[in-house]
Amino acid sequence: PEPTALPGEVVYPLESLEYGIPWLPYDKTEIPMITYYGFNVTKPPFNIPEVRQAFAAALDTEVLTLIYQRSTFYNAETPASSIIPPQTLSRDVYGEIGISYDPELGKQLLADAGYEDPSNFPEVNVLLAYVEWFEAPGISIQAAEEAVRMWEENLGVKVNLEVVSVPGDIIVERQKLLETGAYDIFEAGVWADENDPHNFVYDMFHPNGYDNLTGFSSGRIAQLIGDGKSEADPAKRLPIYLEI
Repeated sequence: PEPTALPGEVVYPLESLEYGIPWLPYDKTEIPMITYYGFNVTKPPFNIPEVRQAFAAALDTEVLTLIYQRSTFYNAETPASSIIPPQTLSRDVYGEIGISYDPELGKQLLADAGYEDPSNFPEVNVLLAYVEWFEAPGISIQAAEEAVRMWEENLGVKVNLEVVSVPGDIIVERQKLLETGAYDIFEAGVWADENDPHNFVYDMFHPNGYDNLTGFSSGRIAQLIGDGKSEADPAKRLPIYLEI
């Protein structure tokens, strides 16, 4: 029933008490989500920015998007070059921000990192963990296999993929696996609990973030995340998230 005002009381609809303060409204049947590959930045070789950039440049996200489009679990898939979905950022920055597909650039970046001979690059272990009840693990596996092929073909490195089915909370179980230190790259997804950029950048890139699975820590990024949260004007917030 509709809330009824009571004498001396202010009545709030329950849906107004959702977590957070969304920047933008969204259709809850199509919640913005990003699927990404994260790097363990706490140890070599992915503690070197040029190595991470090389692996990004060697990945054709448009091809991976075609694979995800085969699934009925996802919808309206588009390639991404940044971690904040366009529906959440309020602007599509694909091709403007981030690293575009460029295998030659990937090879050069790897050489800049000290691996001019890719045969000297250590073997890379990739983790793809999915919860037992997930209805579309096959699509994620196919995409990961294609990503492995691209990294090996475009960079000349050796990449091993391990697929693990886990019970319970996927974030907790994946974190346990990553804490073993056995994996250099992992596949994961993050979605908008509320349609606000802070939802993505704090959890994933702040040192205290719940979903910071990479071990990433940057004083400058932490400052920007705080600035974005405290700024109420969307016109002033957008440049902060673009910089992040």
